[in-house]
Amino acid sequence: MFVQKVLVPPLRPPPQLAADLGALAAQLVRIGLAGGAWLGASLARRRVDRAARRAARRACEERAELMAMARRYAPSQPEFAKDLVAAASRDR
Repeated sequence: MFVQKVLVPPLRPPPQLAADLGALAAQLVRIGLAGGAWLGASLARRRVDRAARRAARRACEERAELMAMARRYAPSQPEFAKDLVAAASRDR
């Protein structure tokens, strides 16, 4: 059986910045700084802010839909349109 030797070039060293960042991350994990707690709190704060913005946007969209319905029903059912406008204005 014939075995062929293949020449493999030596591996390049990792980029210095990547090596430094990896060493820093490993050191932070080893010494257990409050970075994990800070990150968790930051993510929780962002989640709450995002939920509040979503709720405000949803309320605004619902109000706009009620106003559009009021405009659509105004010629044929003016009393119903007034009720829709009142319901849209009451949310504020």
